[in-house]
Amino acid sequence: MKKRSASLNEVSRVDLDRRFVLAHVINALTWGVSAGVSIYYTVRAPRDGPTIGTRIWDQNFQYETGLTIDPNMVIAYWVGMHVALFVHMLANISAASNDISYITISNHFSINNLLHVVFLVLFVRSAFGWAECILILNFFNLSVLYFKHSKLSHFTRISVICGPLAWNFIAIFWNWEIAVTAGIGYNDTIEGFGLFFVWAILGYGVFSLLVFQDLAMAFLLAYLCASIAVAQHFLQRSDRMWIPPVVIASMGYDIQKWCRK
Repeated sequence: MKKRSASLNEVSRVDLDRRFVLAHVINALTWGVSAGVSIYYTVRAPRDGPTIGTRIWDQNFQYETGLTIDPNMVIAYWVGMHVALFVHMLANISAASNDISYITISNHFSINNLLHVVFLVLFVRSAFGWAECILILNFFNLSVLYFKHSKLSHFTRISVICGPLAWNFIAIFWNWEIAVTAGIGYNDTIEGFGLFFVWAILGYGVFSLLVFQDLAMAFLLAYLCASIAVAQHFLQRSDRMWIPPVVIASMGYDIQKWCRK
């Protein structure tokens, strides 16, 4: 009986080790595709036969809205996000294979990478409606991870959850405004929605602080909100379009700084 039990345990261990190896491989592949596609569509437009799409940041300025974002700040954010994800993968190569939660986290990690790729593929081809669906789907994917694994190490939480989730939250509003502007043109109503969405960023940041004491999420949202303010300023929008993002970014930073004390 003991031999049978030992044999079953050995089989289970081998199966678990294989699952960990598979998780590492899938993580690396999806991360590489995500980083590669992000770089490619930043510098080149897609070409589907005679049809030529639009690069990510050309698309950003082709349909100027109240949520147009500064490319340089977001590119820096993407670089930091992908580097942090890469470091997370390296740090967990030698992770103990008895930590089942790692496999669960890896599933969400890989799904996020793939959905980010699908979003970019659709976005540069002006399929904004489908791109919005992908962003919402990824928001649910990352939110499940955010609520379910609130006790992860600080670095893991920032790199795997907060970084992608903060970007995805902003991107939902950003893409929505572009989609509507592309369909019916920019008007005062859309501008009003843009102002409302900017304040929603503050609300989400305060929520993460009050419920999870998540300083990282508040800071990342403040940074991305600042990227909106910078873009609105250089687009020479009216003061009511760039001042609110500045105020919200400052408030988000100050609140998380106060909570840290």
